[in-house]
Amino acid sequence: MQQLLSDNRPRIASTAHGEPPRQPEEVCYQERQRQRVWQALQRLRVYDRELLVLRYLDELTYEEIARILKVSRRTVERHLPRAEARFLKAYGKVLGV
Repeated sequence: MQQLLSDNRPRIASTAHGEPPRQPEEVCYQERQRQRVWQALQRLRVYDRELLVLRYLDELTYEEIARILKVSRRTVERHLPRAEARFLKAYGKVLGV
């Protein structure tokens, strides 16, 4: 048993000791950022929002997105950068820039 513990001490330590609790300021900042992103997404057309959510939140490939949206991979490749640009513009408006 002692040998098992000593051989696996780094792995046990990394899983037994989680991350320290986040500071309240960090939690508030992250929540505010999440709200801003959501507000910017809400300003987009549904199709643009779907593209961005599938790519960046669900982390799907272009092929998977194309299959879900019933479009070609090439369509996803063409439309995703446009959706990203629209998001950045909407995000700027949310920030008041």
